[in-house]
Amino acid sequence: MKQVLKMSTTRTMFRICDKRSICRQHIFFCTRPQPPSSESVVTMKVVGYLLLVSGLIQVQCALDVPEEDIAADSPTTRQEQSSIAKPKLHQSSRALQRNTERVLVKYYNEQGKQQVLARSSRMYHQFTKKNVMAVEIDVRNLRKLRRNANIASIEQDRIYEEQGFHEYTLTEEEQSHRKLQQTMPYGISMVQADQLNVGRYPVAVCIADTGVAKKHPDLPKGLLKGADRRSNITNMRLRWRKDRRGHGTHVAGTITAKDNGFGVRGIGKIPIFVTRALDDSGQARESDVYEAVEQCTKSNARIVSMSLGGGGMSQTFKDLLTSLYDNNGFLLVGASGNNGANTVSWPAAHPRVIGVGAVQDDRSIWPASNYGSQVELSAPGKMILSTTINAAGSYVYSFYSGTSMATPHVAGVAALVWSHFPQCTNTQIRYALTRTALDGGASSCDSRYGWGIVQAKNAYNWLLRNPCASASWGQSSEPQGGCT
Repeated sequence: MKQVLKMSTTRTMFRICDKRSICRQHIFFCTRPQPPSSESVVTMKVVGYLLLVSGLIQVQCALDVPEEDIAADSPTTRQEQSSIAKPKLHQSSRALQRNTERVLVKYYNEQGKQQVLARSSRMYHQFTKKNVMAVEIDVRNLRKLRRNANIASIEQDRIYEEQGFHEYTLTEEEQSHRKLQQTMPYGISMVQADQLNVGRYPVAVCIADTGVAKKHPDLPKGLLKGADRRSNITNMRLRWRKDRRGHGTHVAGTITAKDNGFGVRGIGKIPIFVTRALDDSGQARESDVYEAVEQCTKSNARIVSMSLGGGGMSQTFKDLLTSLYDNNGFLLVGASGNNGANTVSWPAAHPRVIGVGAVQDDRSIWPASNYGSQVELSAPGKMILSTTINAAGSYVYSFYSGTSMATPHVAGVAALVWSHFPQCTNTQIRYALTRTALDGGASSCDSRYGWGIVQAKNAYNWLLRNPCASASWGQSSEPQGGCT
């Protein structure tokens, strides 16, 4: 006889494993028997079996895991984590076997919208002002949508990821030394940030990244704001003030770490607005990054720093960046990539974005820095010391490398210079930075350095001699990026 139990639903970590104990995905909802009230505080484990697809699959459900404590440390690959969708309830095993794709669909009208909803297995994002949805859809229905007259376009929802990596974390002894004496990372002096203070009109930078550990003692809490974003894969809230990855905190420290006599110092007292473009694995879909960058428009920021990249970009995202630059006056900065290849990652390859390459402490190009016609400026990116957080949740200082680390140097210098010249437009600040950069290549502009290593004091002095008001320079209506 079957026993009927009262069930309750709990947000939790739900690990699915096959017979070989290979765990392939996480889902964050499960059900369990309702425990007696006297045991309501006891953490339970339920081991059950589900018949999925065509085999017996073991399910381990560790209940009562707080949402904010679920870390991205599963044995799946980062690509698998970012692409797995929670199946609909009552979805058949046959449907689970179908090949599906994650795509961005642009529709012409309400009829097209309803067709997308009817044929997709899941909707992740809906950008109503753009008539665009990010959905999961099987191949058969995808073919039908491509032939639908109400559908304008269908594009891949690509994977984007951080463009920096951890090299070394200071030991407790080394960090104790930094509590007694402040260290200036070599990048700060290389870009002349130590020669210029923030002006009377501070300019905020929006960091689209993995979040920021706001409580790090070397970050100015009063200058940090942000916006949360909900993950459409796990349904978890991605909190801007929490960074389990450490990448976003490192980026923030390069821009705004306190000049307080201990730890490290950043470029200056620059306000930061943080959005969660990337999840705790350091990855996201293009539509996730789109949503995070769009959140920057709700802040007082005028610069967007994107230490991330992917192998392409949808027209939908291209249109957003064009609008931010042309219509909203944002200055956009992106990482060129870390493959040492003659190709620039997106969004850095977009003409409205300043593509940034990485140099080493001797001003030579970091060999892993991508190069190409869309590299516009360079900045320090090899073995950069900054604020971060470790796996145990301790606030530490670490060396990271990557064009991710070069990008905030450029964004921070732009904010530093712009704070002295509020009458300048985004295009004029961009022009001044490129025309005053320290040339490192064989010519005034080349595919590896771009125009050269960004220089704060040089740009400031140039703008003193060439006021922005009523100036015609730097007002190109169709910027091409790179050396153009």
